[in-house]
Amino acid sequence: MVDDALLCLKKNLSSVHDAYPKALLAYVFTMAGDRETRQSLLKDLDEQADKTEGTVSLSDMETTAYFLLAVLSTPEVSTDDINYASKIVPTLTKLKNPYGGFTSTQNTVLALQALSAYAALTYRETEDVKVLVKSSEGFQHDFHVDKKNRLVLQQASLPEVPGQYSVEVSGNGCVYVQTILRYHEAPPQSEAFALSVETSPKECNQASKEHFDILLQVSYTGTRNTTNMVLIEVNMLSGYIPVKKSVKKLLQKPLVKKVEFEPDKISIYLDQLDKNVQSFSLSVDQETEVVDLKPATVKVYDYYHPEDKADAEYDAPCSTVPPRSDGMSTSLIAPRGTCCLCIIKL
Repeated sequence: MVDDALLCLKKNLSSVHDAYPKALLAYVFTMAGDRETRQSLLKDLDEQADKTEGTVSLSDMETTAYFLLAVLSTPEVSTDDINYASKIVPTLTKLKNPYGGFTSTQNTVLALQALSAYAALTYRETEDVKVLVKSSEGFQHDFHVDKKNRLVLQQASLPEVPGQYSVEVSGNGCVYVQTILRYHEAPPQSEAFALSVETSPKECNQASKEHFDILLQVSYTGTRNTTNMVLIEVNMLSGYIPVKKSVKKLLQKPLVKKVEFEPDKISIYLDQLDKNVQSFSLSVDQETEVVDLKPATVKVYDYYHPEDKADAEYDAPCSTVPPRSDGMSTSLIAPRGTCCLCIIKL
């Protein structure tokens, strides 16, 4: 059965053009031991990759993680493989959030699996590493990483925000350095996207109470010609669930790369956006009746520049509470100006 499945995939390789299925197939044929097919797919992915400042990245984090796994999952990994992988790893590490994870559970699992494979192949015993953090205003803090504390998270507050800091590293070993900036106030809203959300029908009756459509219109309004990959997150109203058939139809739209289906949220991945308005729609059914129903939020942002974003709210046709007129949602933000630097051994 496995042989037949691999043969079917191999026969249809010529119809695969996007980076995501190519990366997934490269990993499949790597695990299957088909070196020729693997090498051909890796070559195609290398040609599609974005190569800037000595790094290699593909269209999104999940694709990049599969790419890294394909490079490192052969029985005998060569020095050339490790050297190439070292150019992919920074793409993943720079997207890690302050809590050690990534944008979703799926992305976290794949990214950590790929980074773990790289760490296992490049592991070196840490003897004694010193990380000196200094500011232009006289602040100074030393971090020491050795065999005893190499798995312990070390952090210190940076007192000058904004400020200029430098990091000096000495010793023998490898450490991971990350800076984290949290805000008590939301940063100024960017005008990178135009986003509108409506429901259809608008009239409240028994039919629209039980079933209605969510209509989205989005376009890029920033300074670039096009965006990177864009993610649209449509949160469900309490008591409502998405209709699977309508979600699957989203995959027929030209720019839609992938759709993630959850009971309380739909995530739509787009290859990119430009100035042209793109329209999307999906349907929802009432599963549980909820009293005093509150609006739900739709968010759109550039995957690699999440500061480029826009939010909007929508409500059910029969909701008793109208959505906010400014299209903004209320959120809790951490204390303003809190900035720290974390050091942990890879």
